[in-house]
Amino acid sequence: MKKDTWRIVTFLVLIGSNISNGFLSPFRSNKNLALRSQQQELQDIVQQVAVLEESLKEDDTANLMEMEEQISLLEQQMQLLEQIPIYLTINEFQEACWTILNLPVEVRVALWYAVEENSDDLWETATNVQQIPTLITGLYEQQNQAGFVNRLREGLTFARKGNTTKKTFKPTTTPTTMKKTRPPFSLFKNNSDTENKIELTPEEQRTESMIQQLLPRVTRQTDVTSQDLAVVMEILRRKEIFLPTSTPPRRIPGGYCISGTWKPNQSVTQQLERLEEQFPKSFDAQLCWLPDSFSDTDDDEPFGVTKDPVLLLTKRDFTPSTRPLVNGLTSLSAFCTCIVFIVGIYGGNELVTTRLTQPDFSGIDWFNGKILDLLGPLALVSGMHLLSQAMVAQLEQVKLSFPVVLPFWPLPWMGTLRRCTNSPSSRTALANVALAGPVAGLMTSAALLWFGLQLTALAPSELSDYFPTLPVRVLQLSTAGGSLIDSVLGGAAGFYTTQESSTAIPLHPLAVAGYVSLLIQAVDLLPLGATNGGRLSLALLGRQGHSVIGGLTWLILLLASLSDAQTDVLVGTWIVNNVVQNDPEVPCRNEVDPVGIPQAAAALFLWFVTALILTPLL
Repeated sequence: MKKDTWRIVTFLVLIGSNISNGFLSPFRSNKNLALRSQQQELQDIVQQVAVLEESLKEDDTANLMEMEEQISLLEQQMQLLEQIPIYLTINEFQEACWTILNLPVEVRVALWYAVEENSDDLWETATNVQQIPTLITGLYEQQNQAGFVNRLREGLTFARKGNTTKKTFKPTTTPTTMKKTRPPFSLFKNNSDTENKIELTPEEQRTESMIQQLLPRVTRQTDVTSQDLAVVMEILRRKEIFLPTSTPPRRIPGGYCISGTWKPNQSVTQQLERLEEQFPKSFDAQLCWLPDSFSDTDDDEPFGVTKDPVLLLTKRDFTPSTRPLVNGLTSLSAFCTCIVFIVGIYGGNELVTTRLTQPDFSGIDWFNGKILDLLGPLALVSGMHLLSQAMVAQLEQVKLSFPVVLPFWPLPWMGTLRRCTNSPSSRTALANVALAGPVAGLMTSAALLWFGLQLTALAPSELSDYFPTLPVRVLQLSTAGGSLIDSVLGGAAGFYTTQESSTAIPLHPLAVAGYVSLLIQAVDLLPLGATNGGRLSLALLGRQGHSVIGGLTWLILLLASLSDAQTDVLVGTWIVNNVVQNDPEVPCRNEVDPVGIPQAAAALFLWFVTALILTPLL
């Protein structure tokens, strides 16, 4: 193509030269003859140019067809690919293949020289499309080896000397499985065989385990690509807001860790915003400033000491992948457990069961009203919880998923599950969102309990005879709730909670709803996973501290469930949280700066109240 282009340029120069000779030479005697001669020459040149253009078009068409055939072959080869280097997704591996495909053949020869210095057929290997994955694997293996850069320079010198081999890819007629010329080194198996295992080094296994403990699964459902990383590194290089170290970005499941330092005397939150203003509008990744808890610390470092913070590059959208149908069925199950609970506490009243067994079925409609008397206050507490949390989340610009009501057999339900679908700006913002719902729920529950106890004490016998009942053993589950019941209803008859555990105590529906709602809100404040208590734990203690406190809480729940008084509630809490809420919360944009003092004080007070509610009466 280059030689043909030079021919065209030469012909055009000749045209200009001939025209110049025709119009500027004063020494020709026969101008007409000269002009006719020049005209004939021009016609010959134009004809030659037309033939040359047609030839170039044919060459371009042939090259295009050959390129299309090469790309089609490469696509088929990658579909049959069984192994890719560790920590590279198949999309990243395909991008690397396209990059190698578009490189000049001399550069590919230099890369092969750096990988296999003593090979005698570098030109033939570099032009073979089937060898591209092998080249990428070799480059990945040797990228950090000493002397790699020097070998690459020598390879460029070698490639400049040229070779007689045709410098194009050599497509084959039928795709074959990639030839694995080098031994595998911790490769992902890219096929559907469930028996294939991911081979990881011990250090990589520890890192993988840390990621699973410290970051939720939703951060790993979509990987950040190397192209995303390249965009971020280019912005960091140009803006000089964050100064990366010489250490290359570290690949972790779901993203990258970038080490470096910020410019002094500026807010980290503001600098993050300035950086992301430079991102393309369609860019779907984000940066978070986190303590580096994702790699091993030295064995001689004390517990809790972490390395310098890092920028975590991860996807921006943390919307759970759970299907709406599953969420709907879960909420429906919670509604069913609530109805079962209401029927159960009314079932302890013999007058209610007698009226339900009347032959005219008039008691059914009457009992439906009784169900609503309890269902309404329970829904009110949950509604206040959700509304308060939604309002604060909107102020903090935190998006929450649609609420899912969790079923719970010892109680009507186990609160609601709402996950953060984007990153809170800071630990303080996360704490504000976590505090809002439980504070509103506890206040509403306490108000209902107190008001319901007053109505219980003042109710005439014709009403109190049809009240729902709670066994004394249920009232003994909570020190705070049981003590309040004794203080309002106790007197000459003595304390209710000191009676036989199977004794049924009639209470107004508002009192029952307030009491069980106190238990529900307290369970939500346990520092486990992504519950509101878990969010508070993460905001106050960081991810490593939250992981430790969460483990201790699991152990305490397991030991406490061995007691007869709390077996149902605590075992149910342990099971439900372990199934649906065992993941930590999504990363905040800035998790290095500590939480605010008011939020920390409020969290400690709520945990104290939680301990009073969930500690049984002795």
